[in-house]
Amino acid sequence: IRLVQALFFLDALIWLAFAGALLARLIPGGPDQALAAGILAALMLSNAAALALAGWALSRRSKLAYFLALGLLALNIVLTVADQMGLWDWLFLAWEVLILALLLGSAKSYVRKEPEQS
Repeated sequence: IRLVQALFFLDALIWLAFAGALLARLIPGGPDQALAAGILAALMLSNAAALALAGWALSRRSKLAYFLALGLLALNIVLTVADQMGLWDWLFLAWEVLILALLLGSAKSYVRKEPEQS
């Protein structure tokens, strides 16, 4: 579980770096580029925040946190393949699938049947 959490936090840092690089590269552009960069950076920062929150929530070992983390990874995977696929997209896809596989492998830590009460 700690490994999966660490990978979520690392994923969040990667998205922070993407947002920073995007803003640093596009700031000298015109107003249209600045607006587009701002919107994309805001989406990237939102994703980073959601990944960090999911990483923190996984420590609580709740079903809700587990399923929300799965949904977030699934969304990232779908959005990655919904665009043109270059080398970096394939590498990022592999990274996200690795985290997803590890999270699925730890499912029993989150999804336990409650004992029946009579």
